[in-house]
Amino acid sequence: ELSSTDGPAFAFTMTDRKWRMTSPMVSASEHPKVDGDARKVRESKYTKAFRKGEADRPGPETTQLEKPLRTAKLIDQAGKTHVVKIGAAQPLSRKTYVQKEGDETIYLVDADLNTDLRRSLADYRGKRVTEFNQNDAVRVEVTGDRPYTLVKTDGKWMVDSPVKGRADAAKVGTLVRAASNLTVSDFVEDAPKSLRPYGLETPRLRIAVTTETKKPKPQTQPAPTTEPAVPEFETEIKTHRLAFGGTAGDKVFAKLDAASSPAVFQLASSVLEQLGLSLEDVRDRQIVAADTKRARKITIAAGGEGVELFQAGGAWQITGVEGPGGALDAEFAAVDDLLKAVRELKATGFETTDSPAFGLSAPRATIQLTIEGQIEPVKLVVGSLTPSKTGAYIRNQGEGFIAVVKAESAEALAVRPMAFRNREILRFDRGQATRIEVARGASTCAVAQEAGEWKFVAPVA
Repeated sequence: ELSSTDGPAFAFTMTDRKWRMTSPMVSASEHPKVDGDARKVRESKYTKAFRKGEADRPGPETTQLEKPLRTAKLIDQAGKTHVVKIGAAQPLSRKTYVQKEGDETIYLVDADLNTDLRRSLADYRGKRVTEFNQNDAVRVEVTGDRPYTLVKTDGKWMVDSPVKGRADAAKVGTLVRAASNLTVSDFVEDAPKSLRPYGLETPRLRIAVTTETKKPKPQTQPAPTTEPAVPEFETEIKTHRLAFGGTAGDKVFAKLDAASSPAVFQLASSVLEQLGLSLEDVRDRQIVAADTKRARKITIAAGGEGVELFQAGGAWQITGVEGPGGALDAEFAAVDDLLKAVRELKATGFETTDSPAFGLSAPRATIQLTIEGQIEPVKLVVGSLTPSKTGAYIRNQGEGFIAVVKAESAEALAVRPMAFRNREILRFDRGQATRIEVARGASTCAVAQEAGEWKFVAPVA
């Protein structure tokens, strides 16, 4: 804590190895400056000590310690308080008279502390609006024209409201990274009487990022054995709130969205491009998140027909259809094209409610994939074309959302089951063939293999 007769009093607290200002306002601070000033007081060395009663001890008019020009209070980790009164400078030198609280001795320290500690609010005030590790972010709430909430579950970002669904990890990462590294361009007003001139009475955008940071608990007792103690952690939860208002030129007015931080400042308006993402921007446009290369069973219904495919020995076969060797092999290219179409299916937009016009109650096709290692199958329902005929409606049944995809992407899914029949008419080992007959009308031509040679046997030998 630093107080003076010619300026405001300042207070700072060390948090996470960073000095934060707690008075005259709560905000970030310029850590190197605060740390340097604390060190100047803590490490000051005296060149001479004047004890009470000594003949050469300077009087109060010289030292000005009865009404000190400055007072520095340091509180250590153990909670012990150290107060240093800073008086006048020694005439014709850079040395300063100081006195510790509870100690009548006057010390002459080898530093001009009045000059060194003469700082304003602007000197101490940090320009970092927010400062947190983006990997610690677990929740993001965006309030604007279309509010939404994102949560991190098992390391993956999900949309939690107003709909449920997957979020685009890259887009969310951009948003969180921007929110964690905001720097003030200009401080506008510390205690505004009204927020209306800055567009902050009803902010255009509000963002709240919640972080969870694991910190090791301090060990209070030594370990009872020689084995290393298992570290214990505690989770610190913080929410960083920001509000954004109007713009002036290339800057936007903003403030910390808390009653304890009334100050208005300006940021580069380009941050709104990173922070003002819409719900559509942050949603994952991949229709199916599962790895289709691990599909082991496919059920398809289209055009009033259905087929079920299963994988056996690396080959796709059609269930319930017997070929010459037992199960009938499916056309590999057709199956591969279908799985590729599902894998590359991306939304151009999303629908929040269902409508009969989407054609999902009487779909053109339904596809169900059983994926290895995944309990629930993937089920897609292909509906009608959009009014413009450029898109089509698709519902991901398992995840419960309706999306619009390109019309040609939907066509690749509405495959008739007969397309999966193997196009190979015959399959045999040509090396084991012994006779060939070709019949044209009433005539027959035949050849046979005798002693390794092919010979005519009909109509002539």
